[in-house]
Amino acid sequence: MVLRVDHLHCLARIRPRPRLSPQCHSRHRSRNLSKHGASDPPHSSSRHPILPLPTDPLPDSDSDIRPDPAPRINHDYHPKSFASALSVLNNLENELKSQDFSSYQQLPDTLVVEDSTDGQSSNRETESDHDRDCPPHLPRAIKYTRRVDGVIESKGRPVLEDLEPPFPQQPIARLAHGLDRVLFNPGVYWFQDPRSRVYNFPTWLGNVPSVNDFSFERVGTFVSSSRDQDLWTLAKREDRTFAGSTSSLTGLLSHVYFLLSGDREVNTLNISQHFDYESKGFTPGQRMPTSVVLRHNDGVYAIDSDKKETDLADRNVLTWLGTMLEKFLTMPQEQFSRLLYASNDPLDLTKIPEREAYRFSKSEKFVMRSQLDCQDPRVPGTGVFDIKTRAVFPIRMDVMNYEENSGYLIRKLHGPLESFEKEYYDLIRSAFLKYSFQARIGNMDGVFVAYHSTNRIFGFQYIPLDEMDECLFGGAGRGDRVFEKCVPFLEAILSEAITYFPNQSLKLTMEKREGEGSLNVFIHPEDWNETREGPTPIVQLDVTVENFLDGVSVPGAKAVGNDTGTWVSLYSISTPIFSQDEIRTRLLSVKERQFRSYNLPTGISLDAMEARWADLSFDKSRTSDVAFDRRLWRPRAGECHAAARARAGGARGDGTWPLNPPLPRHRLLFIMGQFWCLLNLDKCQKESLVKLGECFYEGPLSHILLSRPPPIKLVPYFKPPPASPSFKHTGIHGLPNEMVDQIFGHLGDYVDCIRLALTGRRYWNLARPHIKRAMAAHFASLSWAGDRIICVGNNNEPDDLPPALKTDEFLGVDLRKLEDKFQDAFTFSRPLYGLGRSSLCVKIMQDLRKDRYDLLDKPLPRALSSARIFMGCIPKGTDADSLVLRNLSKHKFVRYSELLLDLAPMEQWYWSRLDVDLAWAALARICWSTDEGIAMAYDGDLHRGVWAGDRLDIIPIEEMQDEGNAGEAGVAEWEDVSTAVARELRLILHAEFDIPMPPSNE
Repeated sequence: MVLRVDHLHCLARIRPRPRLSPQCHSRHRSRNLSKHGASDPPHSSSRHPILPLPTDPLPDSDSDIRPDPAPRINHDYHPKSFASALSVLNNLENELKSQDFSSYQQLPDTLVVEDSTDGQSSNRETESDHDRDCPPHLPRAIKYTRRVDGVIESKGRPVLEDLEPPFPQQPIARLAHGLDRVLFNPGVYWFQDPRSRVYNFPTWLGNVPSVNDFSFERVGTFVSSSRDQDLWTLAKREDRTFAGSTSSLTGLLSHVYFLLSGDREVNTLNISQHFDYESKGFTPGQRMPTSVVLRHNDGVYAIDSDKKETDLADRNVLTWLGTMLEKFLTMPQEQFSRLLYASNDPLDLTKIPEREAYRFSKSEKFVMRSQLDCQDPRVPGTGVFDIKTRAVFPIRMDVMNYEENSGYLIRKLHGPLESFEKEYYDLIRSAFLKYSFQARIGNMDGVFVAYHSTNRIFGFQYIPLDEMDECLFGGAGRGDRVFEKCVPFLEAILSEAITYFPNQSLKLTMEKREGEGSLNVFIHPEDWNETREGPTPIVQLDVTVENFLDGVSVPGAKAVGNDTGTWVSLYSISTPIFSQDEIRTRLLSVKERQFRSYNLPTGISLDAMEARWADLSFDKSRTSDVAFDRRLWRPRAGECHAAARARAGGARGDGTWPLNPPLPRHRLLFIMGQFWCLLNLDKCQKESLVKLGECFYEGPLSHILLSRPPPIKLVPYFKPPPASPSFKHTGIHGLPNEMVDQIFGHLGDYVDCIRLALTGRRYWNLARPHIKRAMAAHFASLSWAGDRIICVGNNNEPDDLPPALKTDEFLGVDLRKLEDKFQDAFTFSRPLYGLGRSSLCVKIMQDLRKDRYDLLDKPLPRALSSARIFMGCIPKGTDADSLVLRNLSKHKFVRYSELLLDLAPMEQWYWSRLDVDLAWAALARICWSTDEGIAMAYDGDLHRGVWAGDRLDIIPIEEMQDEGNAGEAGVAEWEDVSTAVARELRLILHAEFDIPMPPSNE
């Protein structure tokens, strides 16, 4: 049922209602009736307005259309009562048909209240965010020209139904080389066991052929939705409006899910503590805006991915490598070898008359297509699963230098680097959502993942849908509920989009930005002659949704994470009142967030890259029509600067070329990779790093507290709330002070001490010394001040020790193996400034909020809010200019004021200024490894740090002077090495970043 009201002023008759739970509904009604009278309850603004009662007459003239100062509210209506809403809408529709609106034809705008895709009417008018800004006693300003509301409910049946393919297809492929055993063993299956060095599969699989040796023209190319005649035939036969493949639909479905779930984070509880402090959100690449083309033909819209000018898919080695590896894993060695250029008996798969296997399915308005990669009858369900090839992260981050990055190895199961767990963590955030939608469109059981670089395979893993659901939605099977919501939601959005430019091909861009409550959709015609017809018209749609569990409004994250409740989603699709210039500006902003920049390969200039651009293609049967665009390439900060490549979030370039001329030996060493680890030899703590060139400029030591723990100053009296009368003489409140003091003495966590102190007035003075004790102990455990620190490379020889550690304590100790024995150090999320006092204050409040209050959708208890006073127990630090870095072992120090503080701003996007601080100076002097590879252009002996293993700290210069006055070693007895350290840093930065440096005074 569709209800159309042909003028916007009728919105004045849509009344807001109080937002009530079923339990307090009757109590609220009786209280209002007793206070205001049964016939005139008070006006209440709310997020849940209702339609006017059908007995209210509509106005007969323009003068009668005005807000009622005392609107009537139907208290018998509730969002759970959809049948009641349907009756209201039907009665109102009949009444509107009998009214004469001829005098209002001058108002062209239209408000639409439309039913859901399953035929159930919406039970409310969703109040827009713009409407809430208007006071309730004034007429509400209309912020949109059209709005469509709908309801999405579970239908009790699968959202997709199988369709018989119209033409014969090839049999679905099977795994070869004994890889089928991976399907029935959970976890990762090593290609070669790291302990025994025994191969689990034929050694032939270990060496991946070069993509330049594979004949892609004899395999066939991808067929887009608009070029698939089978898809067109099925869409017309089944009378469906839209047709699409997994490649063009998963991006749209992902943004619909972001809106529906309220930006719910992923679940990483099934991986180790190495990733406890890593991001739980989706990656920027996963959240990138999606653009598609809706190609119209005879009433059907085929959805293709929009090939952007910056899309270099033809030059993406991973795209072609994935195509080759699918054949590599499913064909016998003899048959696969016939697809190589070197074969004397070439095999041409394009001459097979049948097309590859696909699953075709239909929903209410869609016909969908999914390619079927592989099958095993022993796998549950249909036995079909997808094959995914996953390159290791250095190659994914810098595809243009894939040959250099091929030296990265997976060495272990767990850990932040060189591990399968690192790749699995990245899969959760960047690929599982796409895999989940693709598997459900294809009615598959899961995905078979091959972890690889460009020249070798490290292992395999089978990941069923239930496991992906656990990581994405928090529980197995929840993905089916999500998919049942996302598909009809996408149908509603696309159905609304095509109404603005009917019967023509359209371009559509969709984005749900993180932290925003709406999904933005931009539509404009694909074919438009701006010279003859003027600027291309663009329409913007704003999509919002509200979720209900068993009739109660809940956040999207809670709705997704629920297994049993009745989940109903109420959506609103509105066309905001924006000018064409404003909409065009918004679309350009979205397009900018789709922009990807790439790193030039090592040793290749921008001009040389342009000269060889036409030759960078893997399919020799055709040439790419993408022109070279100089804007896509970032200027390199040093020939061998791996940091810029690894840190660039948008560096997912596409292309390949032969390896450049041989580099000097030290450059090749860093390319092959050496990873580093910061070790605190006294506290047995560690902080794992990547290559120095990838993390040096971040100052990893800047995230660790190198200053001494601050003094704790608690206020002498703090007035917590009084204890509840019912507890004054029972339980702990009835104990004498001596026993309460003993209880505080057994609490090691200062947060527990504070929380207990807040339960009664008399506990505060008893708790003060224990809070100070626990705080001081906690901050001392975080600080590395005065401890022996070293940064060890993983290529260091077992017997290679720095001079400071050539003692009996470290005799026969392999520094590399200490990483496996030490605990992870606490690192602050942002670099510390000065002595780090402000960061410690923030940590105190975070600790007080932790566990109990982070996940609650309500304000903190008043007592805990008052606990902000504890943030003031740490005195403010001194100015950074007065700080010094001390080497307590050698009695040397470095002044902060002597370092390179005023560097010119960089043009590179990944920094604005180089924050050279004392932590940089410390890291430059504590690195130790036998291998000279540091992944940097600097050719000094950074790997033989003269302070490696020494005791370091950061203090104000005044404290050194005070120590001298107290009889200890003062400033005069210490050697000032600030000039030498500043000169060393200047040489490192000049070699690494190719920026002009201040002249030396030496």
